[in-house]
Amino acid sequence: IGPSHRSYFRGVSLFNRGGYETPLGIVRVHQAIADRLLEQDPLISFLPDVHLQEHSVEIQLPFLQVALGEFLFVPLMMGDQDEETCQALAEAIVSCAGDKKILVVGSSDLSHFHNYEQALKLDQRILDHLVKMDEHGLMRDLEKGIGEACGGGPAAVTLMVAKQSGADSAEVLKYANSGDV
Repeated sequence: IGPSHRSYFRGVSLFNRGGYETPLGIVRVHQAIADRLLEQDPLISFLPDVHLQEHSVEIQLPFLQVALGEFLFVPLMMGDQDEETCQALAEAIVSCAGDKKILVVGSSDLSHFHNYEQALKLDQRILDHLVKMDEHGLMRDLEKGIGEACGGGPAAVTLMVAKQSGADSAEVLKYANSGDV
């Protein structure tokens, strides 16, 4: 699940055909699940043009190809990242998953263009919400500008799906920002 950086549209767009090509090969779209998601909520639609210039989902694919090998996926692009859209998408994902094990990846970067100390402070606020699995606090702080995450909606949806699927804890495995390199 990624944010749309270049196109504004209402709701969520998914891509339900073909695949995405990376230097490691083609990752095929899970057409059956994508088609089921389209039936779940009117906020989810197929708007192919919004996927053409967007990188937030495809940037995750090489990491997943190395970690998982061959897999199918459903690329979801959020035009709106409000709580209603997040909740609708989370419920649709949980409904389509049923009792199958799935991996949900919410793509986001955090603060931009701040000095190192300010970036650490802003980013820590977001990381604290992720570790606490506090999607409401995350969305509230993003709305107030207390933290920054272009993919706050995808992160919130990921937390919602995890909680609805029985998860009760989260852990940050690694944090770094551009000042570290």
